[in-house]
Amino acid sequence: MITVNHVLSSRIHPSQIFEDLYRRSETLAPDNFALSKTSVADRKAMIRHYHRPHRERRLMGPSIVTMHHDPLETYPFLKADLFLPKWHQASKIICLNSTQKQFLDGHNIKSSVVIPHGVDRDVFPVPEKPREFLGGKIVLGVVSKRYPRGIKGEARLLSLFDALDAKKFSFIFLGEDRWQDTVKALEKGFEVECYETLPYTLYGEVYAKMSALLILSEFEGGPACLPEALGSGLPVLARPVGMVPDWVVNHSNGLILSELDWIEQIMSLVNNERLLNTLNQGAFEGAHSYPSWQEVISRHYAVYRELLSQ
Repeated sequence: MITVNHVLSSRIHPSQIFEDLYRRSETLAPDNFALSKTSVADRKAMIRHYHRPHRERRLMGPSIVTMHHDPLETYPFLKADLFLPKWHQASKIICLNSTQKQFLDGHNIKSSVVIPHGVDRDVFPVPEKPREFLGGKIVLGVVSKRYPRGIKGEARLLSLFDALDAKKFSFIFLGEDRWQDTVKALEKGFEVECYETLPYTLYGEVYAKMSALLILSEFEGGPACLPEALGSGLPVLARPVGMVPDWVVNHSNGLILSELDWIEQIMSLVNNERLLNTLNQGAFEGAHSYPSWQEVISRHYAVYRELLSQ
């Protein structure tokens, strides 16, 4: 039996992302694997999989680290300088995107592999046909927890409320504390739907109401909502962060928003049914290509096997 210990390195900072990843890993574990989840590394395990390596004095080998965040992040507790010593110690590093891998390569860390977030095909099945925009308001969806420090582009969202025409756009917010954005949008006259807490099994129904997913983040490791949108044929309007450069093809399955003209790019969708349906068609044609969580977790176990064989 191959034993893998997922090390959370904290008793007081729960993470829904880590919990979901562990749940999927445990559910999809091959018969010859046994998983455990602890705050402190289990010395008896054959492999330790760290998720907060910067909190450790030293990684116990053989070790795997998942890079969950953007290495260019400026938040003091997530700066790369805190992580680099541990990334150098790791036997293998799982990156979510190619930008992370390039960062590690630039620091002479050659032990990384890119394995992105996956799509839950029970919630987001491959669409049978492309979405079709038939007029009316363009519905922009924001799917993430709201962070007071603005990591998800909260300030950009407020400026968008000032720029867009409430007769042409509406919003759907899905995530913890998004009621605050709902209040601001309503004050500006926008129609809004807000889901603070929602069973994950219903996420697909909410995405189905959107015209496009909006990602305004300053920094990203993922985000997880990106494969959910593209995997279900929903176009994405996003800044070039995290997995966006790997997956979004400008003017094909979405728009990559520039630093200076991003608001104008979003406004260009107004009265442009042709462009919207071009994005719908592009998102539909690529929807089948995004990996399911079964494929993603299978690749994780392949990394475990490779590590033991070495």
